[in-house]
Amino acid sequence: MKMDEEGWKRLRGFKRLIHDGVERGADFVEKHHRHAAEKPFRVLESIKPIAAPTRIVHGVHDGVLWLTYGSIRAINQATEMADDWVVDRLESADDDDNVGKGIVEPWPRPGQLSSGEVILEDRFPVE
Repeated sequence: MKMDEEGWKRLRGFKRLIHDGVERGADFVEKHHRHAAEKPFRVLESIKPIAAPTRIVHGVHDGVLWLTYGSIRAINQATEMADDWVVDRLESADDDDNVGKGIVEPWPRPGQLSSGEVILEDRFPVE
């Protein structure tokens, strides 16, 4: 079934909402996660005998938060790029004028990604 231009706009808008939601959700949860942990760390860091190890644990905690939520954002961005690539090709393939004229290439040629930047034949031979 062929989708009209408005349908493609809605699909792209829906895709954008999902990725924005993941990004904002990660920001929100990370902010509140840090805030919830801050007071107990501050109290424990004020107790002299355990202040030094508590500061270390606090630093590790913050590093793990940064890595965890940063990973969620990075995966979301990579997924969004892949989604854009797929939707672009689907939309192009949906346009009958492009099919069979070398304009629509739904998959990269063997050994290269869509941008042609990374050649994978060395590690993953194409037969």
